[in-house]
Amino acid sequence: MRRRTICLILVLFILAIGVGTIILIGVSSSHPSDSVLIKKFIEHEADFNLLVKMANDDSRASSIRLYYVRMENKGAWPPYIYLHESEAWPRSEAELGFFNQRWDEYRGLFKKLNLDGIDRKHEMSDAIFFTASMIFSPLDGDGDETEVTEKGYVYSAIGIYNSLTGSLDGVKINRPAIFFKKLNDRDHWYLFYKWSVSKPE
Repeated sequence: MRRRTICLILVLFILAIGVGTIILIGVSSSHPSDSVLIKKFIEHEADFNLLVKMANDDSRASSIRLYYVRMENKGAWPPYIYLHESEAWPRSEAELGFFNQRWDEYRGLFKKLNLDGIDRKHEMSDAIFFTASMIFSPLDGDGDETEVTEKGYVYSAIGIYNSLTGSLDGVKINRPAIFFKKLNDRDHWYLFYKWSVSKPE
C-alpha cells in the first residue's frame, strides 16, 4: 500500500512538472501571431484610436508603460523625467502636465488591449508604437548583452514604405532592425517587429 502511494505521488509530481513546463514555454517564448493581433485590433479599434488621441494630447510623454512614464524635459537636464507609481514625482502634476488619474486611464486601456505600453521613437517622430509583447534572451554566456524582440502595433501619421513585409510571423533577425506589415486596409495602422540589443549600463 505504501509503495503504491509513493508511486502515485511520484507520477503526479512528474505530471505537474511537465504541465508547468509546457505552460511556461507557451507563455514566455513566443510573440502573438499576426492574426491574433489583427483580431484584437478589429474588435477594439475605437480603443486603439482613443489611445492615439490621448498620446497626441500628452505628447511630452515619450513612453507610457504600466509601471513608469518617461516625460521629455526639453532644454533642461536631465533630458527625461521618469515617473514611478511607488516614488514621489520630482514635480507636481500641474508642472509636469501629466496626472496620475490620466495614467490610470492609460493603464486601464493597456490591460483591456493586452499592451505593455506605448512609445515614441526619435527616428520615427510621426509614429506611436504600441508594444503587445517583449521577449528578453541572453546573447552570450556572460549575460553582458540581451537580445530584445518586440511585436505590436504602429500608428503613423505619414505612410511607412520601408521595411514592409507580408508577414511578421516567425521573423528571424540577428541585427538591429525593424519590420512593418500594413494592418489590412486601415490607413496609418501597421504591425511591427523589432530586434535590438540591451547592454548593462
